Amino acid sequence: MDAALAQALARVGAHMRAARWQAAADALAELRGRHPGAPEVLRLSAVAAHKLGDDERALALLESALEKHPTPALVHLNLGSILRHAGRTAEARRAFSEAVSTDPACEPAWYNLALLEQHEANPAAALAAVEKALELNPGRAEAWLCSGHALKALGRIDDSASAYRKGLQVRPASGDLWWALANIKSVAFTDAEIRQLERVAGQSTAGSRPAEHFALARALEDRGDFEAAFEQYRRGNALQRKRVEFDRAQRASMAARIRDAFDAPLLERLAGAGHASEAPIFIVGMPRSGSTLVEQIISSHPEVTGASELPDLARVAMDLLPDASPGKWSPGRIGEAKPEQLAAAAADYLERTARWQRTPRFTDKMPGNFQLAGLIHLVLPNARIIDCRRDPRDVGLSCFRQLFGQGHQWAYDLEDIATQYRFYDATMRHWHDVLPGRVLTVRYERLVDDLEGEVRRLLAHCGLEWNPACLDFASNTRAVRTASAGQVREALNRKGVGRWRHYRQWLGPIGELSDTV
Repeated sequence: MDAALAQALARVGAHMRAARWQAAADALAELRGRHPGAPEVLRLSAVAAHKLGDDERALALLESALEKHPTPALVHLNLGSILRHAGRTAEARRAFSEAVSTDPACEPAWYNLALLEQHEANPAAALAAVEKALELNPGRAEAWLCSGHALKALGRIDDSASAYRKGLQVRPASGDLWWALANIKSVAFTDAEIRQLERVAGQSTAGSRPAEHFALARALEDRGDFEAAFEQYRRGNALQRKRVEFDRAQRASMAARIRDAFDAPLLERLAGAGHASEAPIFIVGMPRSGSTLVEQIISSHPEVTGASELPDLARVAMDLLPDASPGKWSPGRIGEAKPEQLAAAAADYLERTARWQRTPRFTDKMPGNFQLAGLIHLVLPNARIIDCRRDPRDVGLSCFRQLFGQGHQWAYDLEDIATQYRFYDATMRHWHDVLPGRVLTVRYERLVDDLEGEVRRLLAHCGLEWNPACLDFASNTRAVRTASAGQVREALNRKGVGRWRHYRQWLGPIGELSDTV
């Protein structure tokens, strides 16, 4: 590369570091005219095109750059990143794998491969990749976070805590790492860690991430200082609430829309139109209601694979019953559905979830599928549905105590939580009215008090033979990717029963919730 080109690319780099993507793209277009085929110009042009939203052009430029680039691993890395962003997971995996095959010392490719595998619910593969990244660069705090998440999902709780703590040695003020450590729940902070966390939270500003407040709240709660803990939860939730959008009125009206659309005559008219598969077991309810525990119990049966929270049913619903607003489904459109469309929707769901059908049955534990129980009944009439319930005051408080990784925009304000719970409760009451006996209600408190009796109910509802392994759920080695990953590795206990009483004077509308099913 001649000196003039190197200087021009340095100026392009300055634009990119300042996120002046259009300026970078314009400069690179000029350079492509003066230096046609220069591989680094093509590669950087691809990066700029991607940042400006033109992924197809970016991929074409990278393919051209790959032919002559002196560092092909870097081009494969860029290809993988853009393909992953575009949702082309298999191609992205191949690109990252090609990058590390071409250059085993390409640490960013190992790290990005780990993130991809983590997102695709492959914690063992994620761990293998991130360990390679950390061998090459132990100073990347985000890689320790990824490592901790993978270890936690695999049930290696102590190793997970150790990874998060190593990340905090690299970046002591990382709210994400502090919260990840706190979110293990079974791991206690040391006095020195609490002092450090108090300093980090005390230095936060209105623009800070809320994670350090949630982490400090958990530490204060473990000490029994509930008033101070609630204040930190309040601060963390207030920060997070500013980052999300939630429309109480829209959510409150959704129960009526579902009730009006999925009435008894429609359910009778479309009965039998779906697929006869018995494979799926849907576990629904509010988050933090014991659903991960129920899945851990059922997936301890040798005929069941635990798939955790799958997005597939919601995607099927949006394809079958699209709303005018992108990313939503419209209950009212079920009246337009034809039997063959319901059968096709069932086939679509089963195809999407094929990777989990390693055993005759699998669980789908996406909590929000409670609103789709009627659709489940139509497209998969032989699938089982389980509704997990817990004292709504404990559920509401537990949601307020949780900084979710994504979704659950309603979880960061007490009135929003109450609105969501009332929506859930009214919707489930409707399903019990129009589909009597179709949904099994499992209450967390009863599960704690009579484990064997409730497990027998669960297995009978699912059409599964009794198996004592389901009582030894803590020994189940499956990957668990929810906030309860640490808790379901422990013996059953009553620590989560009645926790709301510690906070009763501050709960407001949550303290007034009741269970009507």
